[in-house]
Amino acid sequence: MSDEMPTIPRTAKARQAGCLCGLCDSSDQSCAPYCLMDRSNVYEHPTLINNNKDDLRKSLDLESEHDELVIVEHLKDFSQETTAHGISRIGSSKTCCGRLAWGFGVVICFVLFTTQAFWVIEKFQRNEKIVNVEMKFDPSQFPAITVCNLNPYKKSLARQVTDIRET
Repeated sequence: MSDEMPTIPRTAKARQAGCLCGLCDSSDQSCAPYCLMDRSNVYEHPTLINNNKDDLRKSLDLESEHDELVIVEHLKDFSQETTAHGISRIGSSKTCCGRLAWGFGVVICFVLFTTQAFWVIEKFQRNEKIVNVEMKFDPSQFPAITVCNLNPYKKSLARQVTDIRET
């Protein structure tokens, strides 16, 4: 592990403008307090924050190469740091065929998981009660009486109770 800070891909416009972060095209470097070249602060970058908080859909519109780079960078970060094995394999795959294969596998596994979860929940919601009672009426084999030698009753106490004494 190196101590180098991770860098964000810089666009040609950003390099010409002298932007520190590579995300925006401002030459006045107004983004400097937000961009410390580490990925934890890239979410607070002024070009990524939509001032109109009521319209969240607009913030996802890809209007420039800059927006595409930011989204690709976030997806790479997520794929490298997630504990979901298939997703990390998609991000670390070197070839397009590998990414497609891992992506297909992840989608298939997710569909199978969802289907099985649905079946289990549906079966639980039915509230089925399954009781198997099997009664056999066969004659007892010899010996039909078993004598237990653990002596759970004291003889002296058994003699004091009239119902037990008579038997």
